[in-house]
Amino acid sequence: DVRSPRQSPSWLWQQFSLTRLNAELRAPLSAADRAYNATLGLKQDPSQLQTVEFRFLPAPRGSLAQVVFLRLRNVGLLPCSFALKLPNDMEVEVDHWADTGEPSTAQLRQASILDACVFSVLPRAGSLRPGEAVTLRLA
Repeated sequence: DVRSPRQSPSWLWQQFSLTRLNAELRAPLSAADRAYNATLGLKQDPSQLQTVEFRFLPAPRGSLAQVVFLRLRNVGLLPCSFALKLPNDMEVEVDHWADTGEPSTAQLRQASILDACVFSVLPRAGSLRPGEAVTLRLA
């Protein structure tokens, strides 16, 4: 389920690609999913996983933030855990000799948005037993 004080649930459903998100969560794990789950730390390559776009509306500076509450429920028969990772969560400092070159304009824009803490997701990780639910706050 999804709710926001300023938008209708049907509009939010489209804005946050929830039909696609539900389809991804219902699908059996792919080979890439299993490989990702079997590795730890820096060896994990999230670029191999499916992504779902959450489109936040742009707003003028100083205006009220868009706040969305997204309810996740474990409808399965086994416990599950979740972790919402932002693009910069896996970044590490590299030595100058390993420099990959100049970042693209898109990478610079993304980094500036993340560095400015323009939005937040709480909680970012958790575990759910069968039938349990959690409400995420996206702002």
